Amino acid sequence: SFGRPRVPEDTKLKEAIEKLPGEIKTKVVSVPSDFYIDFKNNLIQSIQDVAGESVSGEGKLFNNKEAFKKAIYIPEEKAFLKDEFIISTKLETRPQDFINPHWEPEQPDKLRFMHIDQGIVTDHYGVSSCFVERVEIAEDETVRLHIKFDFILDIVPPKPPARTDISKVRSLIPWLTQHKGINWGLITYDQFQSQESMQELDKAGFPVDYQSVDRTDEAYLTLIDYIGEERVKFPYNKEFEFNLFNLVHYREKRKVDHLQGFRKDISDSVAGSINNAVKSNVYQNELVQKDLDILFEI
Repeated sequence: SFGRPRVPEDTKLKEAIEKLPGEIKTKVVSVPSDFYIDFKNNLIQSIQDVAGESVSGEGKLFNNKEAFKKAIYIPEEKAFLKDEFIISTKLETRPQDFINPHWEPEQPDKLRFMHIDQGIVTDHYGVSSCFVERVEIAEDETVRLHIKFDFILDIVPPKPPARTDISKVRSLIPWLTQHKGINWGLITYDQFQSQESMQELDKAGFPVDYQSVDRTDEAYLTLIDYIGEERVKFPYNKEFEFNLFNLVHYREKRKVDHLQGFRKDISDSVAGSINNAVKSNVYQNELVQKDLDILFEI
């Protein structure tokens, strides 16, 4: 009330802890404020890794709806007229036929990073593209990248006996280079069955490689960190949201999988794309340019 000295929040917290029953009080762990973001982004993992407390071997990978909403941006012009469509061996339609004619890539001089989760026969394809929007130096002098996605696509399998046309999906990459001026930092595929597509792109001079986001949880933990730290922006994609919020993290095995009845092809594509961008060293050129700008200003 007015006129009474204000009790510091940490004092109130300590008093509240002291009033807890003994068996509960022993479960309270004091954590430095430096780890606040880690606990907010991934509570279970932080309890285990930072606080050193044993937790269940599995649990939801991500459930921070507030952070997800902050990561969504509304582009002036969407790259594609639809987020999901069919590319069939029985039809002439190609992915580029769904490109918004008014769309132009942001910062077209920036290299793009793509990961394709290639479906097998009846599976969906996940295709996404991102770039390093900007680079900053944190107070501790670490490099912090900010990633932005051009598009996130769900290529739906056609009804049998038709199949998703692999060559037509692949044709999107050279089309974007030829018609939209996009240059690629790295394009990765997830399946060893993708060798034909990788070989064709390699012969055409595109930087292509194999990447699996199933072997470890590295790519997904990178994605979750960037969402929580507000360093990634996505155009909204309904299937990506469903994928992401229905993933299970098997911490002891360090693997991520989907809940029964759900998929993860779209989220695999997003996690793989951002992992490609983060592991690249293209940002070094930008940092060098910033240093030169500062030098000449002086």
